[in-house]
Amino acid sequence: MHDVPYEVLETPDREAATSRFTIRPGRMLYEMIALFGVWWYYILGGVVLLGIVASFFDLRLLIMVLMVVFIIIPMLMAMFYLNYGLREECFLNTVPHTLRHTDDGLEVTLIFSHPSEEEEGESIEKIRRMSFSYNEIASLSVVGSDTVAIMRKPLRGFVMIPRSAFAVDDEYYTFTRKLREKVVVGADSEK
Repeated sequence: MHDVPYEVLETPDREAATSRFTIRPGRMLYEMIALFGVWWYYILGGVVLLGIVASFFDLRLLIMVLMVVFIIIPMLMAMFYLNYGLREECFLNTVPHTLRHTDDGLEVTLIFSHPSEEEEGESIEKIRRMSFSYNEIASLSVVGSDTVAIMRKPLRGFVMIPRSAFAVDDEYYTFTRKLREKVVVGADSEK
């Protein structure tokens, strides 16, 4: 949990929205593995470890372990990325976007920009809005200085809320506190 300064808890709620931000691909991969792929690494690590130990008795087993490491694991990583990383609920983290609270849920505004064909040096921005109901958010977890909103099944994704996306820390605390209150209310209303 974050240590929220006392003066932030006593401030009146004001509209807090993020500035435009993206999540680094390595950070997104870390979160995807932590949420969806931990057991893959345990199984593959066990197979590789057994293969290395068995290679002391037969060198052909070392070749099989190297095949697993350099052929099978990259294919599984590609499948992992296709199954989870390209889902709407995950890929939005790598596109420039903003977050804000609405009455219905968390609104994510994706901003796609590409160079204009008519004018040199100009870019065209296309905006797409996605909304996640507070009932679709299963839990919030704090990782370092960021908060991760994890979606319920069948949505298999997450929304990162980095502290650096806010101008001041007070806005971050207000945003995450309001989200935490709404998610708890949303979870209670399902029962």
